[in-house]
Formats: sequence, C-alpha cells, structure tokens
Amino acid sequence: VDDIVEAVTSNLEEIQGAYESAVETAAEFCDSGCVDQTADFLDGLLDSLTSSKKCKKVTEFCGKCQKVAALHFAVNAPPCCLTDIVDDALEEFDARRAEIGAYVDTVKSEVHGKGKNTSVLSKVEQQ
Repeated sequence: VDDIVEAVTSNLEEIQGAYESAVETAAEFCDSGCVDQTADFLDGLLDSLTSSKKCKKVTEFCGKCQKVAALHFAVNAPPCCLTDIVDDALEEFDARRAEIGAYVDTVKSEVHGKGKNTSVLSKVEQQ
C-alpha cells in the first residue's frame, strides 16, 4: 500500500495533467457537435444489430453480433471526431501501459526476491 501511495504522490503532476487533458478533450467533444454525430452513428449501429436475425442478444457481442457490426462499419464509417478521440485515448493507454508495465516488472522482481506468492502477478501479466 505504501508503494502505491508513493507512486501516486510522486506522479501527482502527471495525474493532474492527464485529468485536465481529459476534461479539455471532453469539452472539445461536446463543443464540436461530436455528441450528436456519435449518437447518430451508434443509433445506426444498434439498429443494425437489433434488426439482424443473426444477432439475438447485443449483450453477447462476440461471434454473430460482431460480424453484423463489422458489416455495419464497412458501410458506415464512424465520425472523424470520434475516431480522433478514440485514437488519442488508445495512444495514451499504450503509453500508460508501458509505464505501468515497467512498474509491475519492478514489483514482480521484488516479490520474487522475497519468495512471496505471485499468482496475482501472473494474472496481471496475462492482461
């Protein structure tokens, strides 16, 4: 727990910056009219899914519903403003995953060095 508190405390400026960036991105998303464009796109996607005879339950997406969605995406591109935000989010996620991965490696080596159970770490690695 102390390590987690220390990690958060030592990265407070970065965390604050990420928060402010997220708030700014959300404001731009709303101000640009992207909410309506995204809603229209998702409405069409859900219509495709629910009207398909192959996709019985949208909540069970993988499999038949995934194929219906892929066909919808082939004909109906998501709005550029949405893809820009998703691309930015994925880029940020990849950067954070790399940072966290290095931290997990450090913790893992410390845990291995102390001979503790590493089953939780094994599950983290699988992610």
